[in-house]
Amino acid sequence: MLLKSYPIISEAFLVRQAISLDAKVYTTFVKTENFDRFNLSGQNINCISGTPAWWRKTGDAVLRKMSGEPYQALSFLDQHRFKKVLSQQPPDVMLAPFGPNAINALPACKKLGIPLIIQFLGYDVGSLMNNNTYVQNIKKAMAYASACVVLYPGMEQPLIDVGINHPRIEAINIGVPTRNFAHHHSIPPKSVTKFRFLSVGRFVEKKHPLGIIQAFVKVAHSNPEVTLTMVGDGPLMPQVRSAVESSGFKEKITLPGYQTTVQLQEQYGLHHAFLQHSIVAADGNREGWPVSIAEAASSGLPIVATEHAGIPTQVIHKETGYLVPEMDIDAMASYMQLLADDTTKAWKLGQAGKLHMQQTSDISDQMRKLMTLINEESK
Repeated sequence: MLLKSYPIISEAFLVRQAISLDAKVYTTFVKTENFDRFNLSGQNINCISGTPAWWRKTGDAVLRKMSGEPYQALSFLDQHRFKKVLSQQPPDVMLAPFGPNAINALPACKKLGIPLIIQFLGYDVGSLMNNNTYVQNIKKAMAYASACVVLYPGMEQPLIDVGINHPRIEAINIGVPTRNFAHHHSIPPKSVTKFRFLSVGRFVEKKHPLGIIQAFVKVAHSNPEVTLTMVGDGPLMPQVRSAVESSGFKEKITLPGYQTTVQLQEQYGLHHAFLQHSIVAADGNREGWPVSIAEAASSGLPIVATEHAGIPTQVIHKETGYLVPEMDIDAMASYMQLLADDTTKAWKLGQAGKLHMQQTSDISDQMRKLMTLINEESK
């Protein structure tokens, strides 16, 4: 696997994937400070950076501005080192999560005859598709690639819309370890005095955290026994804090910031329903297959979310939760109120969601599919 940086806190799913596949990771930035969070050593992580520190701080931005590339391309020195490292022990196949990593992997893979599999994960078929340089470069990578992976059927449509296609595109979601969450909410609630809503995610435009606050306020006006916990951090944190302060219900809304996987598992067990109001951002950025929704559903929480990207493959409307149009705050609040008013129904939806995740999104099953593809396309 080629990744620009590894391991990254916000990309825990890629750490799970690398471990599940027993993959060797090549990266220019080894985040050793994150090893303890993921219980990693470093045995399967290979730093390919030959770039001086001063260039890494300023040169990437200069290079992107000169080339028109909206992502961090490997420098000449890093490309040279990458080819050298690969030539010493060429892998059977190179898996590139995210389109930019596939573009960076292309020169070395072509030179050494290494098959390339591109794994599209979200923004690489979203906001990046507005950049002509990226479109032309991903077209070259797709032309060489042995296969491509998307997270849900139809995710490849933005590529097709600009004339980029591939004869082998497989829909394989990244999955979650469903057994790690299955013990939550296994027994029907006898009584619920305070109905607790939960959201988890970075505070960025495509997650629309302000929409969640707006929907919660509508529910809280008619139901004083509801609370909301919003786990996460990000550039919109100041706006989120301001919205909470002015909501009239700040004592009912908790902002604990970023939390570890272990802490999140506890949160899923403490709450009764999960919220996510994903939207297409102004620059075209969108979700892929939100991991937090899969984890929450695996924990037995009913979901209220938007009809966005891969979410309809995670949530079956009126069977495991509820789906609403993007920006429809009234509809979201209505379904939230329904769950808070009928905790038995909420529990039944959550149990159906848990089963749905076990059947469609367990990481073992998904990685087995991905490994089968890798073995079929290896040299």
